[in-house]
Amino acid sequence: SVALCTACRRPAPPAPSTDAAPLASAAVMSDADRDAALRRIVVAEHQRTSAAIKPDDLSSREVAVRRQAARALARIADPAALEALKKSLADEDREVVAWSAYGLGHGCKGSEAGTVRALVSRAATLATTKDETKTDLDVGATLADALGRCGGPEAEATLRAWLEIDEKSEAAALALGR
Repeated sequence: SVALCTACRRPAPPAPSTDAAPLASAAVMSDADRDAALRRIVVAEHQRTSAAIKPDDLSSREVAVRRQAARALARIADPAALEALKKSLADEDREVVAWSAYGLGHGCKGSEAGTVRALVSRAATLATTKDETKTDLDVGATLADALGRCGGPEAEATLRAWLEIDEKSEAAALALGR
């Protein structure tokens, strides 16, 4: 009966791993690391080198790093930058989304249909969420402008529908004129 009782006891919890602390601290960026990343991204932007902007920059916890990375990629607008911008279009920060849309609008030649679908999908998800965060860019106007730059029947149909929505009508009209 003693053997049965010891077999029923819960096993002891595993000892804490010594690896856990470095992983947790690596996720938080120090001020010096953030500043270094921002400088590196600005240099990459000026040199038009999208490879110097790391995927971690677009998924950083630091919104300033994500914004700077999206802005740099939007201005570089080479094929690698455009692929990264399609992913960052899903960011929770509206300014990152605006820079992503801006870059995709300028570089959509040759991939209009896929880019328009991505822009329209993101615009639809933004419409369902309210965000009072102040940003330097109007994400709705930037999305409309990107649709206008890409053109095509789906972009035009979306922009025509936006003419009926008060807060989107002016941006849609400007984009249609484009």
